[in-house]
Amino acid sequence: MSLLILDTLRYFDGEINENKVSRLCVTVAKKLLGQAYNIPNYAMVSGRIQEISVSPPDTERVTEALVAGGRERLNGSKFEGFFLSSGSGQRDYLLFTPKLASTLREYAIFPEEYEMKIEVEVVSFKMKKLKVYTKGTVIDNAVMRGRGGACLTADSGKILSVLESARREESLGHLERARDLYLAATP
Repeated sequence: MSLLILDTLRYFDGEINENKVSRLCVTVAKKLLGQAYNIPNYAMVSGRIQEISVSPPDTERVTEALVAGGRERLNGSKFEGFFLSSGSGQRDYLLFTPKLASTLREYAIFPEEYEMKIEVEVVSFKMKKLKVYTKGTVIDNAVMRGRGGACLTADSGKILSVLESARREESLGHLERARDLYLAATP
């Protein structure tokens, strides 16, 4: 079980006091990670990149790139980032490691031009490892709901079953089916 985040890749424009993070990030609803688990700034967040896709066609893209093997190679790869609270904002930040930021750059994956689906499984800080949402999968979809995001707790039923199938079989088709079920379940 996990937290599934869907958001547009972006640059963090605030102050960063750590050299172990890059400015590349996605956001997560404050109530789903920072508040729910009382996470301190710069806690390590780890999981998997489920999918990287081009932003909707109406988004202006400055770059076009042909990359041998394509961005699909990154689907299923390890994700590591660092949590950073937004303070009083509705959404917190997951700042990518410099290594991940470099990998995305080499695949010509740029902020504001791509969306990412990241599955967060573990948060580590102060010699603690916390598994998140061990009884179900929570989906935070900032892409579909604008900056407000949307979340759905899936502790049983079709969505959870399809997500589990996707994890077992590493199948993009199952993830797409889970997304479709999720979209049908949200107003």
